[in-house]
Amino acid sequence: MFYPNYFLYGYGNIASALSSLVKILGGGVMPLISLAIYAFTALSLYTIAQKRGIACPWLAWIPVANLWLLGSVSDQYRYLTRGQRKHKRVVLLVLELAEAVLLGTVIGMAVAVAAVGSVSSVIALVLLVLVLGCVALARSIVGFMALYDVYASCDPENAALYLVLSILFKFLKPIFLFISREMERGMPPRKKPAESQEPSKAEEAPDNAEHESETAENMV
Repeated sequence: MFYPNYFLYGYGNIASALSSLVKILGGGVMPLISLAIYAFTALSLYTIAQKRGIACPWLAWIPVANLWLLGSVSDQYRYLTRGQRKHKRVVLLVLELAEAVLLGTVIGMAVAVAAVGSVSSVIALVLLVLVLGCVALARSIVGFMALYDVYASCDPENAALYLVLSILFKFLKPIFLFISREMERGMPPRKKPAESQEPSKAEEAPDNAEHESETAENMV
C-alpha cells in the first residue's frame, strides 16, 4: 500500500506543477511574448518606412493599418527595382477588412443556424465558411509576397530563407525584420541631392568672372 500511494502522490505533484506552468504561460508570459513580437515588428517596419521616405510610417504601430504600410514598402521596392506598379497596400487592406466582415457574418449566421437548424441555412453557412477560407488564404499569400519584397529590399541574398522560416516559425519574422531594418542592399543607389551640385557651380562662377574680365581688357 505504501508504494502506490507514493507514486500517486508524486504524480499529483507533477500534474499540479504542469497545471501551474500552463496557467503562468497562458496568463502572464504568453501575452508578454505576443506584445514583444508585435513591438519588434512595428518598430522594424516603422524604421524601414521612415528611412525610405514612405508617408505615415507611424501606421506600423496600428493594427490592420500596418498592412497598408507593409504593402507600401513592397510597392515602392517593385517600382524602383523593376518599374512595376503594384497595389499590394490596397489589396492587403481590402482583403483584411473583407475577412473581418465575413468572420462576423459567419459567427452571426452560426448563431442563427443553431436556433433555426434548417438545411438551407446550414448549406449557406458552409459556403460562407469556404468563402472566408479563400479570402483568408488570399490575404496570407499576398502578405507573404509583400513580406518577401521587404526582405529582398533589405537583404536579397537571404530573402527566400527569411520568408520560408517566417512562414514555418512566425516568431522569427520580427527577428529577421529587426536585423534587416537598417539594410538597403536590394534597393537602387540613392540619387545625390541637388544641393551637392551647388558648390561646384559656385566654384565655377569666379573662373567665369575672371574670363569675362580678361575678355573685356583685350577688347579695350
